Amino acid sequence: MPLKGYYWTPHLQLLITDYAPHGSLEARLHGSGSSSSSQSPPMVMTWAERFRVVSGTARALAHLHQAFRPPMIHYNLKPSNILLDDHCNPMVADFGLPRLLLHNQHHSRFHFHQGRGGGTAGGYVAPELACQSLRVNEKCDIYGFGVLILELVTGRRAVEYGDDDVVILIDQVRVMLDHNGGTNVLDCVDPRMGGDFPEEEVLPVLKLGMVCTSQIPSNRPSMAEVVQILQVIKAPVG
Repeated sequence: MPLKGYYWTPHLQLLITDYAPHGSLEARLHGSGSSSSSQSPPMVMTWAERFRVVSGTARALAHLHQAFRPPMIHYNLKPSNILLDDHCNPMVADFGLPRLLLHNQHHSRFHFHQGRGGGTAGGYVAPELACQSLRVNEKCDIYGFGVLILELVTGRRAVEYGDDDVVILIDQVRVMLDHNGGTNVLDCVDPRMGGDFPEEEVLPVLKLGMVCTSQIPSNRPSMAEVVQILQVIKAPVG
C-alpha cells in the first residue's frame, strides 16, 4: 500500500494511505472489525476473490524481499493488515516493523513473548521465533503467509479459543491431511463456499500453505518461488 503522507506530533503520529473501500481481509473473511461498505454481514468471499488475495499478497511480499537490500521483512502479516480495494485486490499494510524497532536491520535479534495458550502473535509468527533470542528473516514472512493461505481456504481463524481448549489451525489441517491418507482433505475447505470452487486450484493452494508453514525454515520456499507456483496453479502447463 503506497504511503501518501504522514502527520507527526509528539502526541500523535499518523500515516496517510489510499482509502480501502472494503476494509480489511479480517472484516471481509470473518465479519469482524469495521467495514464502511455496509452495516450488514459481508458476503461470503468467493474462491476467485480468495485466490486473488493469495496471489496479490504473494507478489507484494516477494517485492519486499527482492527489491530492498537488506530485504524488507514484514513480520506482522495477518488479515487485519491486508486491505481490499473495490475488486478485492489486496493492499499489504503495516510492513517494515523490524526496521523501525531494530538497530541491526539484517537478521536482527530481539526479545519475543508468546501469546495466550503458547501461541505466537495470533498464530502467524514462525515457531523458531518463540525463544528469548531470535532472528528475523524472509522465512518468517513465508510462515505467516502460509498461515494466511490456510485461513483463506478454511475460513477459520489461525487460532481459535474455546472455553476449555485452543485450536491451532495448522495442527487441525495437518491432522485432516494425515487422516485416511488425506482422502477427506476437502473437509478442510470453508463450507460457506457451498462447494463452489475448483478442486484443481484449492488442493494445491492448501498444500502450498502447509509447505510454507513447515517447522523447518529451510524447507519453506522463497516468496519468488511461491509466486511462480501460484502462476502454475492458475494456468497449469499442458
